Amino acid sequence: MRQNLKSKEYFELFLQDCEKRTARFYLWFKEGKIASGQEKIVNYEIFQMAYQSTIAKFSMGCSIEEVRNQFKDCISKMQIGWFDDGNNPADKFFFDAYQTALSILSLASLLGIDASYREDVWSMLKRYEKKDFLLDFIFNNGRIDLNTPLQYPESYADLRESIIEYKTNIISSERMILDFLNKKWYKNMSMVFWYNNHKSKHDTHFGYWAFEVAEVVRLLGLNPEAFQKSQYFPIDLFR
Repeated sequence: MRQNLKSKEYFELFLQDCEKRTARFYLWFKEGKIASGQEKIVNYEIFQMAYQSTIAKFSMGCSIEEVRNQFKDCISKMQIGWFDDGNNPADKFFFDAYQTALSILSLASLLGIDASYREDVWSMLKRYEKKDFLLDFIFNNGRIDLNTPLQYPESYADLRESIIEYKTNIISSERMILDFLNKKWYKNMSMVFWYNNHKSKHDTHFGYWAFEVAEVVRLLGLNPEAFQKSQYFPIDLFR
């Protein structure tokens, strides 16, 4: 177990439920039971089951190889199921989609996935022509472009500033990232759908992990052991 908010038995049942729901959706497609116009939503749900299963397997302590294989399945389903909420401002992703995109791009690197998977994810995101400092920083392997806006400064401005600080003061940058991780990251995720879901009676929890922060640590070349005591830092992805 890598997080202890839920038991191993809980995660086993969670994964079984994801498998059953995914199989049911595919059966509905085969039997023509998906209403016209709902295909996109159902494919998104199938993608979400694969994404959440990836994180659940990491949370419950599965081997990195097993997590990696599940993540590859997630990417294949993302290519069919990903879409952005059309009601957002033209320059932003819906926050759930934005945070998911950050996590998936980060996981592709942290899990050592073939570069083609990262390219597939990036191609999907680029279709929307919505620029973002953190997405660009992660995809471009740590290249900093101060002219690129940050879509959600209310949630990630401190992480952005810690990246910029690295250019002039590495020690200060590390401290800023650690402070963000321990004191602000989870609180700043209050807009995302999985926030506080370990308290839900509907068994929707799959783990809380700051994969995007871990990827920033990796790209800046900081020592991951400095962050390993944080409950949100996926230290096993560095081992």
